[in-house]
Amino acid sequence: MKIEGTVAIVTGAAQGIGKAVTDRLLKHGARMLTRDGKAAEEEFTQKYGPDRVGFIWCDVAYLETLTDAFDETYKKHKRLDIVVNNAGIQDESQWGTLVMVNYEGDTAFTNGGMRVADVCPGYVDTALGNSGNLLLPPDNQPKPVPMESVVDAYIQIVEDDSMNGVVITATPTGNNEYHFKSNEEIDKELNLF
Repeated sequence: MKIEGTVAIVTGAAQGIGKAVTDRLLKHGARMLTRDGKAAEEEFTQKYGPDRVGFIWCDVAYLETLTDAFDETYKKHKRLDIVVNNAGIQDESQWGTLVMVNYEGDTAFTNGGMRVADVCPGYVDTALGNSGNLLLPPDNQPKPVPMESVVDAYIQIVEDDSMNGVVITATPTGNNEYHFKSNEEIDKELNLF
């Protein structure tokens, strides 16, 4: 898919991976709808103009706000081509919210027929990933993947028509590589079904 002229939503776009992906999609000519922080909103609007950047409120912990975001996008643009579900949490003490944000939100996007990309932020070289919340490999040494590699992977998914409903999982091997897995592969690995 050619990115220029597409309409996209990125969740978690205020900082880190989401912000970098939003910037890259805008550079490639996408029109964006995202709502995740006043500073990011102002920065993107100033850099790319209000005709290319719009903002809607969406909390991925609540499925109805995802539906509202899709509805608002269709009202404004009559289409939605790309969804990058970058929002995620790692707090196991709030299991219900963790499942909704990290799994149910992806399912809602995929079932809606959108081109979806998701990432495991625990292994990505970002401020959040380096804040001590990093998921550690067996040797307990974090080996984060460079954020630019993950952004490149998102763009590759968007441009490759054979990929839909794909999850990007950054590998903890120390090789600074990433690989693609389908939602079904992730579910099987986690024994969810």
